[in-house]
Amino acid sequence: MNRIIALLVVYLAFSPPNFAENQDTNPNLLYGINVNSDLSPCIKDSFFRKIKLILDNKEKLQLSEPQINLICECRQNITAELIRTKSEIEDMETEIAKNMDTKKINADRINILIEKKYNIISKQNQSIAAAYAKIFNSVSGDQKKKMLSLFESATPSPSFFIDSKTRKRGYVF
Repeated sequence: MNRIIALLVVYLAFSPPNFAENQDTNPNLLYGINVNSDLSPCIKDSFFRKIKLILDNKEKLQLSEPQINLICECRQNITAELIRTKSEIEDMETEIAKNMDTKKINADRINILIEKKYNIISKQNQSIAAAYAKIFNSVSGDQKKKMLSLFESATPSPSFFIDSKTRKRGYVF
């Protein structure tokens, strides 16, 4: 029974989420990395899209030079972390696959590796949320209002998701 559960967990860990997206224009490639490659693409996609919107409209938002530098620094740090964690996740996936190819499968070892993989993804998402909060808290009240209205008026991203509760399609932004 434990083997079946372990195999089910491994299968679910490696099956990609089913996103219906236009393959001709790939909005997921930002700064040379595929931001939708892991389990929670929405937070990464949203972060990079919002940063791009902020920097494209820096005059309208009346951002000062230190604020622009902070935004660029946060974007650079998150990009570097995404690249680093992507290699760690690939190492975990390779190790899991290697453990699955042996004659005697150690389900406990595989479960530990899967937990490590998801802990890496969780820490990555937490750092993205912290960077966005740092950026959002660095602007004044008037700039926050302009920023939020800019986000609301922006065109939705071409990436789709399916809401798990309503089973309806929606846009990621």
